[in-house]
Amino acid sequence: GGDSKVVSVVEDLLSIEINYLIKIDYEAFRGIIDAIGGVEMKIEQDMFYDDDGQNLHINFKKGTTVLLDGKKAEEFFRWRKNNDGTGLATGDLGRIENQHKFIKKVISKLKSPAIIFKTNKILNCVAENIDTNMPGSAMLKYASKIMSSKINILTLQGELQMIGGVSY
Repeated sequence: GGDSKVVSVVEDLLSIEINYLIKIDYEAFRGIIDAIGGVEMKIEQDMFYDDDGQNLHINFKKGTTVLLDGKKAEEFFRWRKNNDGTGLATGDLGRIENQHKFIKKVISKLKSPAIIFKTNKILNCVAENIDTNMPGSAMLKYASKIMSSKINILTLQGELQMIGGVSY
């Protein structure tokens, strides 16, 4: 059903009206992280995972602090288990917690006065890699709100289930 179906399903699920849709793929994600100069993260758990089919190779050692460029940020963002099956006890919910920590670091970096010098790189990356129906004026309005507001990141509550061997 494309974009309109995505919007209608989310509107029905959350009982909200969605005004804009923004599509960000991993290329855009990597580009934005590179444009802001990377994100420093403390690695709280060994993260060793390889998937040759996706050309995904994750290698982070617990207790280290790493400056994640776009590629390494994608690896951190996607990780949930190691090659040997060990990993996050809560599976995808644990991955979401890691993603929240990462997003908070990105927001903090975007709020830093030093980001002004990276504005052109960020805007070029957004223009080249993000698909949206949001007009530029609305983007500027929301960007200024982000810069001046406290951001709360939440996960919708639900029940963990395994369906067909996949965690939901």
